[in-house]
Parts: sequence; C-alpha cells; structure tokens
Amino acid sequence: MGISDAENPVGASWCELRLAKIKPESDGWSNLCSAGPEQLKAASGIDLFEVLRTETGVFAIGTKEDVLNRTDKTRGRLCMTFPKGDQLSPLVAFVATRIMPLENAETKSPVVIQTAD
Repeated sequence: MGISDAENPVGASWCELRLAKIKPESDGWSNLCSAGPEQLKAASGIDLFEVLRTETGVFAIGTKEDVLNRTDKTRGRLCMTFPKGDQLSPLVAFVATRIMPLENAETKSPVVIQTAD
C-alpha cells in the first residue's frame, strides 16, 4: 500500500483503499481491485469506513475525485487522507483491505467482485 503526501489538507498523507482478492485461475495468488464500501465490508467482515472514522485519525474517506480532486482515470477509486506520520490509520486500512479479505476467502466462499480494472 503506497502512502503519498496530500496537497489538502496540508500535513496530510493519503492512500488508496483497494481490495485484495484471490484470482480464481491462479492457485491462490491474489491481485488488487477497486471496490466500493459494501464490497470492502463483505470481503473483510467489518465496516471499514465506520472503524476508520471512529477509531483512527482519518480526515476523509471517499473517491479520489471527491477527496483529492483528481480527474484522471483512477478518480473513482476509494482513498483516505490522514495526518502525516499517523501509523494506525494505514495499518487498519491495510489489514482490512489486504489481509482480512484473503483470510476470509480461505475460510468461506470468496466474495465475487466484478471490476473494470
């Protein structure tokens, strides 16, 4: 998970909230895909947005277009901004978007997510 400096608010960082999923034809290998809040919740088993809002120092969560004013082809991907140096927020996001979905896919039927990317 890459963490970058945000232009707004000053002193903030940001990262994408992409979901790890097991590729069906890959003998257990995973890749990342864009997912909405409900898909993240289904795959991780938690309401990530609620946890981030109530338990961490996250400033904003939403699409890159809404949060970062991006207009490129990735503007629809989810991201979050948080205070620079905050270690808890990106750790929670990483566990919920990368580890928990893969663990849950091993213990139950994997969540099928249709993506364009």
